[in-house]
Amino acid sequence: MSIKQTEALVEKLILNNRSLGDDDVLLWAAVCRVQMPLHYGDSLAAVLMNHVSFGLPPYGTVSRARRKLQDMTKNKKWEQYCSSDKLKALRKKNEEKFLKYSREQVVTTPTDSKGNPTLF
Repeated sequence: MSIKQTEALVEKLILNNRSLGDDDVLLWAAVCRVQMPLHYGDSLAAVLMNHVSFGLPPYGTVSRARRKLQDMTKNKKWEQYCSSDKLKALRKKNEEKFLKYSREQVVTTPTDSKGNPTLF
């Protein structure tokens, strides 16, 4: 499956079920359901080991296709692909926590008497 085909399928799936835009695992499962209906009940290991022969795009490609659609949401035309408000709020909260954490974890580099960084 080509990248363009993957992007078109991801777009169609998210338009039909907006919650798929919130979770890459659910989105990839939906892609699997569409692409390989006869093998959908197979074990995850079997699917992962045989994804190429089943005609499935890699998980990362599906995730990138979703992010690409959502990055285009600055244009009103693409607004329907945005993550849900609940997920946006959760991501913002987690981002703020991380920023606070990163500011607290200042690592200083050892310097010599002239203020130059030392390696050893």
